[in-house]
Amino acid sequence: MKIRRLDLDDKVISQPHVELGLPPAEYDVTHAADHPLLRIASYVVVAVLTGLVFYFTYQIFLGDNALSGNEIIANALHDPMFWSAIAVGLFAQIIDGALGMAYGVTSSSFLLAIGATPAMASGATHLAEVFTTGVSGISHLKMGNVNKKLFFSLLIPGIIGAFIGAYVLGNIDGKALKPYFSD
Repeated sequence: MKIRRLDLDDKVISQPHVELGLPPAEYDVTHAADHPLLRIASYVVVAVLTGLVFYFTYQIFLGDNALSGNEIIANALHDPMFWSAIAVGLFAQIIDGALGMAYGVTSSSFLLAIGATPAMASGATHLAEVFTTGVSGISHLKMGNVNKKLFFSLLIPGIIGAFIGAYVLGNIDGKALKPYFSD
């Protein structure tokens, strides 16, 4: 945990930190879940992740597909591109687990290398990151590693950047974008 304020008094020292021999942390850091806005944000993240799981399940099994959900899964399991993407995701997660970063860079670079279009590589990478970073964000919130001011100052620019990136990938030819994404 980070010490954000060094002028701590005895009443805000976290007892588990003392027991583990860690430096003391302020109350706002150790009890981040007590902040009503962060609590609501964590519930929204859990609801969005759950909704995405139900939506994708619905689209596969009950959507307006020419194939049934079982046929879609069987076709995916027999597609070498699927297994290549699984291998890329596993390798990227190993790097991310070892370094604590670079999942997106690694997975999108390798997906581009095996022949995926930039839009497909970005979509697959960001779909995987929705779940992994969602769970990571919830755990950071529970552990108190969230700088609220920084989070809220980056929220709107991040949303705008996501929309611009999706628009660019969706409306510009992949062959024209590939040299810029592979560097």
